[in-house]
Amino acid sequence: MTLPQTGALSLQDIALEFEDTAPHRLTEFYRGGVLVPENNTRVPVSGPLKLSDFYGGVNELAVTVSDAPSLSLDALFGNDWNTVVPKRLIIPVGVVVGPVVSPAGRAGTLRIDNAGEIQGSGGASNGGHGGIALKVHGDFYLNNTGAIRGGGGGGGRGRHGIARLCHPTGACIW
Repeated sequence: MTLPQTGALSLQDIALEFEDTAPHRLTEFYRGGVLVPENNTRVPVSGPLKLSDFYGGVNELAVTVSDAPSLSLDALFGNDWNTVVPKRLIIPVGVVVGPVVSPAGRAGTLRIDNAGEIQGSGGASNGGHGGIALKVHGDFYLNNTGAIRGGGGGGGRGRHGIARLCHPTGACIW
């Protein structure tokens, strides 16, 4: 959730956005500290703070998905893909998605919380390779309590599936 751009804003609103526990003090909310990420450029890093410094503030953009045959994260996060706002993809228990692709051009951090399943596409008939389940450009955080599965091969000529997590530099986790 993003804090409002204008109007009433309370210390409680700020604490909820940045996930602070009581008691709340405005001095806990300097940009770049423990609670407020660097993307909140209106918030000072030191000195006096006022509630209006937090208009439009955002802790992160979190998107929870449901079943989808494929996900392109730049399309999912839209205009915010190339902004420094932290991004989080949430795949709940029981949800099946894939493949998940994160193309180049992202700014800000990316965290993927997977409690469901991320699957690669199946290979073409007569021996096509199965597809990669998760392809991410740049660094990211992965909290995986679910499953990540490469797509199965297309059969007929004995080709294999690809069960690995690959970084664009070529480094893969098998």
